[in-house]
Amino acid sequence: MNNRQTALSIDDYLDLYLLAKVIKDETWQCEILAALKTQQNRSFEDKQSALVQEIWEDFKQLNEDISFTYRLIQEEPTNEQF
Repeated sequence: MNNRQTALSIDDYLDLYLLAKVIKDETWQCEILAALKTQQNRSFEDKQSALVQEIWEDFKQLNEDISFTYRLIQEEPTNEQF
């Protein structure tokens, strides 16, 4: 679900919450709040998971760069060889 769809869904929940408040349906208000909290937690977990994935990709790339540089250093003649 993209951010635009999530925002619309939250807006819809808020509209429903206001309607539940107007008709004084406290049970429905609690259900809507619980659904909003669940959605917010899911959104946070999705963002956190994407961030962790991005960090792993950066780590892998850095590790490859270090390995490549190390191999270059090993192949290059040193001053001691002259």
